[in-house]
Amino acid sequence: MAFKLANLEPRNTTFVLIFDPKDLTEVHLDPIRRNSHFDVLMSSSEPQALLLKSEARSVTITIQPTRLELVQELKIPFKERGLSELRELLQALPELGVKSFGLNYTVFFSIKGFPSGGQYIRERFLKQPTGLDDVLDGPVLSNSTRILFGSPEEYRDVRFTPPDVRSEVVILQYHYHREEQVRDRERTLRVIHEQYETEVTHIDALMEKL
Repeated sequence: MAFKLANLEPRNTTFVLIFDPKDLTEVHLDPIRRNSHFDVLMSSSEPQALLLKSEARSVTITIQPTRLELVQELKIPFKERGLSELRELLQALPELGVKSFGLNYTVFFSIKGFPSGGQYIRERFLKQPTGLDDVLDGPVLSNSTRILFGSPEEYRDVRFTPPDVRSEVVILQYHYHREEQVRDRERTLRVIHEQYETEVTHIDALMEKL
């Protein structure tokens, strides 16, 4: 049975790259300052992490020796977001030996006819009767649901969580992970761009089936 959405609000998207160990002293900050829209907020002569931010674009970036994370803090549809910031960043960085990448999407939504998001999750994903009422000595108001599917090399991790017992909202966290060796920045961008669009289509289909 499909329920009707009362509200849907896309939130953050996060791009994660895992790569071969990189000496962060090899990352020259002047080209980043000169050729990108990012401000360098944290660095040192022997940095363990670099923190970059663009207030205008609502983007925060963390670079560690084996991991890069770019977060878009936006509330526009996923289809209207681009990879221009990721492209801008990778062009300013030394070539990375990417081993795997991840895409994360966050959606806030509510369902018609349910006073709380937690009640919807309970009735949609928790088979009744559960026997938990007796074990816990009290009624189950809500639960969080996490579903992983695919293979260890390529999988999706989908989580439904209520922020609290009274909120109408359900938080959907959708994660895609893929292990793939990519040594060229243009190919890296192409692979991520194609997968980004694929996952947005999957999320749209998922929301229609809720």
